[in-house]
Amino acid sequence: MKVLLTNTTRKAGMAAARGLAAAGCELLGADDRELPFQAHSAYIKKNYLIPGKGEADLLPALLAIIDQERPDVFLPMAFGLDASNHQAIIGSRTALLVPDQESFQAAFNNRRTMEECRALGIPCPRLYNEEEAQALLRQNRPGQLRNQVVVKPCADHGASQGLHIVSDCQILAAASNRSGQRFGEILLEEFIPGSETMETAIVMFDKESRLTHWFTTIKIRQFPFPGGMTAMSESTHRPALVRMMMPFFEKWCWKGPAEVEFIVDSRDNVAKVIEINPRFPGYIGFPIRCGLNLPHLLCRLSLGEKLEPSRSPEYPAGIKYMNSAYYLRSAMAEILAQKNRKEICRRILGELKGKKVNNNIGLRDWQVVICKILLELKKVL
Repeated sequence: MKVLLTNTTRKAGMAAARGLAAAGCELLGADDRELPFQAHSAYIKKNYLIPGKGEADLLPALLAIIDQERPDVFLPMAFGLDASNHQAIIGSRTALLVPDQESFQAAFNNRRTMEECRALGIPCPRLYNEEEAQALLRQNRPGQLRNQVVVKPCADHGASQGLHIVSDCQILAAASNRSGQRFGEILLEEFIPGSETMETAIVMFDKESRLTHWFTTIKIRQFPFPGGMTAMSESTHRPALVRMMMPFFEKWCWKGPAEVEFIVDSRDNVAKVIEINPRFPGYIGFPIRCGLNLPHLLCRLSLGEKLEPSRSPEYPAGIKYMNSAYYLRSAMAEILAQKNRKEICRRILGELKGKKVNNNIGLRDWQVVICKILLELKKVL
């Protein structure tokens, strides 16, 4: 099977590339940036530089690669919106499995996602208009339990970009302006207490919109501390989270992958949806390392193969995923911010126990890792 894969200079694309290569696939890569020395994953035969998301010449560039290389499957690890918008013309040249344009927007736009979930009875945060948010924050008094409001972009930009949690009217206005200027339309929503208990679910649907595979996790540590990207998480078996979300995916006749993020509300112990990402997440290497090769399974589904839905989880629970760089920075931030450092160090030692895996990026890609570090240093210097 010949696969054209995007996002190949980022960790998700690199993790998927290793998983697909292990399954015997021939790989071509495409991304909108080049690493120093034009480095790319050792598992990819050839890597193409393409225009960025939403640019007018992106589709012609992708079609030119597809016409030249004739891949069996196009797997957009990024560029999902472009793939959904143009799935008819791309699908006439190669196989792909993505939600249609309207379905994609129902998950991509956070405001629509929350409105859909609320209408379907799926627990989620309440949305505020500006007057409601200001009135809530004006109730705050010094020394009392503080009301908080979440400010974030309507569109999915990943890595918690543009997210602010505020408890002051002036800060609310400033945060709204900052996020709006950088990311466009924003939303104001209820703050759900319980950021220390966050869970995720990756789901995958076939061409008939049947759920075929799922993978759930609980986040142990995030960076920045106390909220942000995953520094450590643990595989779980939480089919209840998947069942909770099925009304959304059934309504939109979902096809392909998605990731759902939840916070367990400390007020009522109910998991509440905070985001649906219409794509594989950055930690896609985690399920691969647990034995569930979702990118390869998606390629098989894209080609029309019938895979029977699993009646039980196809991976072990209790495996820990660790992003070493994020983990170290998160742990140090917590140690420096707290007084009871002995207790924190004891808890960190407990977190480090047990079997751990990385994001499926192997030693063969050491050159790419070094080039990614050089690229980040160039941005700073």
